[in-house]
Amino acid sequence: AITRAPALVPYVLALINRINSIQFIDEGNNRLSFVRGVEEPLEDGNYYIHKCITIHTANTNEDETPRSNKIFILDSKECIDNENIPKISVILPLREDSDSGKVTVFQFDHNVPNHFIFLPLIGTECWGVNYIFHSPLFQCNDELRDSVQFVSTGQYGDEECDRNKEIISIAGNMIDEFWKTHLLKYNNVKYVAKVRFGINDSNEKIATYNKELQKEWAERYKDYPIATAQDGKLTTPKSLKLLSYEFLDEVKKNQTLRDAVHYFIAKQYGSSCVPIREDLIYWSEIVAEWELDALNECFITVEDISKFIESSNFSLSSDNIGYLLEFDKFVMSNQIRLFDTYQLIPTEDCILQKKKDLLRPAVFNATLQSIMKVLIPEIARRFVHSNFTEFLDDASYYTDNDANVIERFCV
Repeated sequence: AITRAPALVPYVLALINRINSIQFIDEGNNRLSFVRGVEEPLEDGNYYIHKCITIHTANTNEDETPRSNKIFILDSKECIDNENIPKISVILPLREDSDSGKVTVFQFDHNVPNHFIFLPLIGTECWGVNYIFHSPLFQCNDELRDSVQFVSTGQYGDEECDRNKEIISIAGNMIDEFWKTHLLKYNNVKYVAKVRFGINDSNEKIATYNKELQKEWAERYKDYPIATAQDGKLTTPKSLKLLSYEFLDEVKKNQTLRDAVHYFIAKQYGSSCVPIREDLIYWSEIVAEWELDALNECFITVEDISKFIESSNFSLSSDNIGYLLEFDKFVMSNQIRLFDTYQLIPTEDCILQKKKDLLRPAVFNATLQSIMKVLIPEIARRFVHSNFTEFLDDASYYTDNDANVIERFCV
């Protein structure tokens, strides 16, 4: 916690207006200072008050210019009884570029806790969504301060846990209202989309609550225009065509395969239905994590692409034959049966065929092949394209009958 403290101090200062500054001094007398600056009101919504607080950072023992960062916060209009204190404050994943002044969405570091009660609750990192939630009303594990209690235990009953759930619900309404009116103002809005609650928690009650949260937040985000499509326009995640689990491990390691699969999906469904290449893996993983049955049709399988390649809607050319080669390499390693189900391998004349219908003329030179195209075209037209010979085994050079025909015409 000590080593992580400097990264968390700006959030603490933003949430506690009674603290003006915090300074760290190490054994070498190096001083790292954080100072709470101006609090600026930005906007009132139906559920929230939007504000930003500037935090100044300086290392007094290094020759560097002090930095200023803005923390963007939504305070709930719903306050604690008889007090002018918001029930919940949400620190948004927004960052202002000091040079351009543009505000972008970013992903909180995985070491940043998602729950604060003025101070961070170490242990709440990676809790579900990409926000920091603070409430003086949160009830946590008193001994460890490592979690907010959402299910009843020996320490807390249903009333306290229900209040924690209500606070998160209020935050959800605030966030939903905010994004619906602000999404188009910011860059990198894709980082809004994280929904990763512990739906497989060993505690059945926690798992059940997390599944409810998972569905609620995912249903919300699937309709947000937060994905950049290949045509350059923003679209909703539910409109995308993405990679099924069959592809993910390999495309993470092989950018050429990613580009090939992206090409085929864009050709089949249109550039408005596929994310930009750089985001294909990101959105495939995000939407898969949502686990919404209604979005199962978003995912494109190896067989789906195989069917498209074989269809009349696809035309092989010098521009895309490299993509086909990469796709076929993947099929060879993972689903070789598809070579005998679909026409995925081209002949020398770029006519797609099933593997079993092709020959590998490894022993024939170009001159002999040209002669054979005239004398025995029914055989020559079965010669596999020279770039795809690796997909045929040695036994497919030619059949005995083919050999007899060759001998008869070429001796």
